[in-house]
Amino acid sequence: MHRRKYISVVGIAVGAGLAGCSGETGGNNSSSGGGNGSDGGGESTEASGGGEATGMSTSGGENSNTEAGDMRTAGGDTEMPTAMRTPSPMTTMSGDGMGTSMSGSGGGNADVSIDSSEFSQESASGVTDTAVVGELTAPSYLASIELQARFRNDAGDVVDTNSVYFEGLEEGQTWNFYVPSLASEPPAEGEVEVASAIPGSPPSPEGVELLESSLNEPADEYSGPLVTGRAENMSGSPISYLEANVVFLTDDGTALDSDYTNVSDLPSGETWSFELEQLTFSTDPRPDATDHEVTLSTSAL
Repeated sequence: MHRRKYISVVGIAVGAGLAGCSGETGGNNSSSGGGNGSDGGGESTEASGGGEATGMSTSGGENSNTEAGDMRTAGGDTEMPTAMRTPSPMTTMSGDGMGTSMSGSGGGNADVSIDSSEFSQESASGVTDTAVVGELTAPSYLASIELQARFRNDAGDVVDTNSVYFEGLEEGQTWNFYVPSLASEPPAEGEVEVASAIPGSPPSPEGVELLESSLNEPADEYSGPLVTGRAENMSGSPISYLEANVVFLTDDGTALDSDYTNVSDLPSGETWSFELEQLTFSTDPRPDATDHEVTLSTSAL
């Protein structure tokens, strides 16, 4: 059950580029990853090994990004401007909510298609929620992917655009995405495309160990599942940048969201504690995460 709501702020320069931001405080940025998560419900997963730290979670009061570049502000009703990117083949859906599954075209180096998509329109308590929902399966590891939706009125004019981002989508893993409209008036139809898809390989930093991570149930009806974790610098020298990318998963390994946080200048032998919360719109029909996966990196994903 979803009770939370955020506002998406999308600028021309957001997306994978924001992953390089570092500091001690910040917002949230989503992205997702593979299928080796620790079990939800507060159980913790311990990591071992001489520095490889993929498949484990982190979060914190440091720099975090929302949906890999999609800046989210909790609460509030102010619509923020969105940026439209160069069009590529898109999937168009009519206002009856029945979408036709078509392939989007990858705007980056990877050839990526949308498996299925649907224009969704639901009304509750006098409020109409419109969004494009669907699934996308990674043909290979994707370091970062951006989906962009355009929403139109009955005349076919664009009334809103919005983007969502994911980082670290594993080969063969499915992302269940949700792209809401923030238009003041409910649009009549929507369309979605793959705006960019950047290939890569999972990071495997040396000298960093994920000590533990756990997924905790929402603290109240206004909160989301919270991942907490601890990572140690065992490299023998300071680490100028350390990032934890968390993928929020369902029981069957479907990716819902990804988010990351980072810390700067972590001395040798010191432990970093972090946390990341799954943030969603109150109208998001997708379930809360019940599992998670964390990947550590000493450079921006």
